[in-house]
Amino acid sequence: MYNRRRTELLRWGLGWLVGCVVASACGDVTPNEPVGAAGQGDGARANGGGEGARAGTVTRSEGGQGGQVEHGDAAGEGGAQAANTGGASGGGGAGSGALGAGADAGQGGNGGAAGSVDGGAAGCASDDDATTWSPPAVVVSDNGVAFVDTPKLSYLSEELRVTVSGGGGGSWKATTDATWLSVTAQGGDGQPLRLTAEPKGLRVDVIHYAKVHVVSDGEADGDVVRVGLWVGSSGPEDVVSLPVQGARVVTDPIRPYAYVQTAAAELSVYNVYTAELVTKHALPGAQLGEMAVSTDGSQLFVVDVATREVVRMGLDCGRKHERWALDGKYRFAPTIAYARTGGMGLLLTTHGHLYRAADGQSLASDLEVSEQGFGTLAASLVGNRYCWLENGYSSATLNCHTLALDLETAGGIVVGPPVPGIAGLGNDVASYPKDVALSPDGSRVYVAAGSPDFFFVLDGTPVEEGYLATIDTLPGEAFPNNVHVSDQGLVIAASSAIYSPSDLWIYDGAGELVDEHKVSQYAEGIRARQVQVSGDGQRLAVLSADPLLTFLSTRRSEP
Repeated sequence: MYNRRRTELLRWGLGWLVGCVVASACGDVTPNEPVGAAGQGDGARANGGGEGARAGTVTRSEGGQGGQVEHGDAAGEGGAQAANTGGASGGGGAGSGALGAGADAGQGGNGGAAGSVDGGAAGCASDDDATTWSPPAVVVSDNGVAFVDTPKLSYLSEELRVTVSGGGGGSWKATTDATWLSVTAQGGDGQPLRLTAEPKGLRVDVIHYAKVHVVSDGEADGDVVRVGLWVGSSGPEDVVSLPVQGARVVTDPIRPYAYVQTAAAELSVYNVYTAELVTKHALPGAQLGEMAVSTDGSQLFVVDVATREVVRMGLDCGRKHERWALDGKYRFAPTIAYARTGGMGLLLTTHGHLYRAADGQSLASDLEVSEQGFGTLAASLVGNRYCWLENGYSSATLNCHTLALDLETAGGIVVGPPVPGIAGLGNDVASYPKDVALSPDGSRVYVAAGSPDFFFVLDGTPVEEGYLATIDTLPGEAFPNNVHVSDQGLVIAASSAIYSPSDLWIYDGAGELVDEHKVSQYAEGIRARQVQVSGDGQRLAVLSADPLLTFLSTRRSEP
């Protein structure tokens, strides 16, 4: 027994080492995270005359049955197939499995269903991003796209906007490294870039990855769009509720994943389509607070309330953790939001500080915020505007700022002056505000307040008097406490409506009701600011006080 166990550990260690040497991109192993042996095919295994190699690290799944591939690195030539368990296609280049994208190991060491990642997939290298940054000659409106294909539900095409530095009729070209993804080959400044996925022939129940490179004429550097495609063998149930006690939830922009805080120092990762637990991620000694995910799905940021630090966690390998201290001393830990302005990733906080997301460098400290950091904030997808909403008081305080890239200024980011929002119509004034959201282009601002019983819609463009005017309301029920906008423009609004027939509503960009649900059970309510939408806009992840973690579709499947 001792010799067998020693052999298994040796095989695992050699497999991990080989994979890291081949791809040169493995992240660090989280301290104290349990490691177990997978079934058949564990470690590195090459097929096709040594053209491909696969290494997977595993963590024990719940109940100690087998293990689950956390991440693995693959390299191959001509699409060599590697490894039995957690196998990956080499796809003509070095690639890397994303967090939880491999296969579950079988029970009793008998092996399990093989997982798959495409060559050229989202790699572990982004866990070690360089701290230097230069502005790309072209910027795409969104650098993270999610697609899905199941028998019940599909979303396989999305249109982005490309901006060429300096404008003036500049042109751009786009290429993709995946055969299943087609893209607009070229265009001009401000013209659309369409991405279309073709899932036919791809392996099911895995995530496939691609990268789209967009460059301007005469420039070698450009922007990169990371794409994830979930191909499911079966369609999701319209509504699935799990008895999960969660404090906070955020979703991944390119993977079908929801990251749920299920303990003070633990993140549980769920698949929003299968409702299955993918893996758990521990940050020993931390007390997890507010979270945000980068728009390309490469990084998760979480506030460690115990140390007043931000933890920057790589999501491709799921291993590399970096920390930086929050500026200033405040009584309360902040809410955070991610923005991508002019191609630069930013992290904003309700403490009034702005950080470069790649390395935590403080760029500004004069943002309009509460003195104690109360409230919440949100940024537009294109990174041109953010809004801060002070909550906890009887009247709402809303201020919005423009964001712009200007490398001639200190830090390279220009924050516009605060513009107040008048959240009210007639005698209906927002009280006890809870949540704020912006449309992808920043032209609309949405406010959820405990009173009155609807959601405010504000014009994101200031009027002559210098404020954001309320132009519409969206119907709801008592105690609105959530508003969220998908990358596709759907508005998801929710209330802690414990005795009402509905507590969650889905609206299109024009304010028309698409669907409504009753998520929480009798006498319970949806938690404030805990409604999130998947990157493809097709599934919601909701935490309620039941306690329940609920996944539901933004559009119901045909009967």
